[in-house]
Amino acid sequence: MDSNGKAFLKSNMGFAIDLFLSSKRELCLVAHINLDNKHDNI
Repeated sequence: MDSNGKAFLKSNMGFAIDLFLSSKRELCLVAHINLDNKHDNI
């Protein structure tokens, strides 16, 4: 594999990780909001 291929793979991997972390953070945020709503209902 040439250096361009490695750089491309690395940037894609970083992008995938960023995407995964941000989606995970959003899920946590949504879950947190749902929990807050449940507490309000009690």
